Amino acid sequence: MFDAQDRPLQIDITPEGTRVTMRLAVERAARYMAGHYPGFPILPGVLLLDSVRQAAGRALDAELRLRRIDSARFARPLLPGDELTLTLLMTARADRQTEVRARGTRSDGRRAADLSVTLEPVAAGVRPPPAGRAPHPAGRGPLLDHSQVRARLRQRPPMLLLDTVQEFTPPDSLVATKAITGGEDCYQDMAEGSGTDAFAYPPALLLESFGQAVSLLWSLAELGPADEIPLMAGIRGLAYAAPALPGDVLEHRVELRHRSGGVGEFTGETRAAGRSILTVGSILVVSRRAAALLPTTPAPHPPEDGR
Repeated sequence: MFDAQDRPLQIDITPEGTRVTMRLAVERAARYMAGHYPGFPILPGVLLLDSVRQAAGRALDAELRLRRIDSARFARPLLPGDELTLTLLMTARADRQTEVRARGTRSDGRRAADLSVTLEPVAAGVRPPPAGRAPHPAGRGPLLDHSQVRARLRQRPPMLLLDTVQEFTPPDSLVATKAITGGEDCYQDMAEGSGTDAFAYPPALLLESFGQAVSLLWSLAELGPADEIPLMAGIRGLAYAAPALPGDVLEHRVELRHRSGGVGEFTGETRAAGRSILTVGSILVVSRRAAALLPTTPAPHPPEDGR
């Protein structure tokens, strides 16, 4: 996972709440960049969300997890060589949850993202309901196996987070799966003796996996040209209902709510063994040509004093 734990923080107490500033370098050599996307790496938007969680946790000296994504807008991509400045405004609530409004700004001064999320403490000893795997109907295989899923998605390990497509109802809905195992890349630095809670699948990766199911629906329904990439541009009303653990099989149910030109709005839910893991009110997707995502030489910015 993207590690923001060692980056310096600036913390200020204001009448509006606690303001936190953190700067992060976007590094081409990082593992998550190699898989998102090969040939034109872009920082995954879900890792911006996780950076907000990490920065807030460090400022409060607490281990936090995402509870809700109230809204998110990804305005511009972050490319290798960029420096991201994250500015958070945190407000504590009586129920121990923390509301965070955050803005990400690129090194050229342009806005990359605006995020509004709710975080909650990781409560020691909390266990999800027993996990199990629903029996697969006899004689029925997936609509798309993993080789076919891989052929349709541009992500590659460790950011390839889907296994199969079980159902597709043209052009409006899709059911895709992701099996969580203890060998996932996100668990590679887990300390020996860690308890069950430590193996909760990272919420940012849950969202990335759901987003890849959205991309598959986009591809199968031919909602855009084959040479364009569907990119997550906005999120509203997303809530994490329960943790998922190794042994769970995530079942992403995605529905197309509306489409106009190269823009689509999707909704859905993720379940595992009959329990709700994630509910998504709205994800906005825009289609962009791959060539348009490659870095260009920026024009020089005039000095702020106009001279």
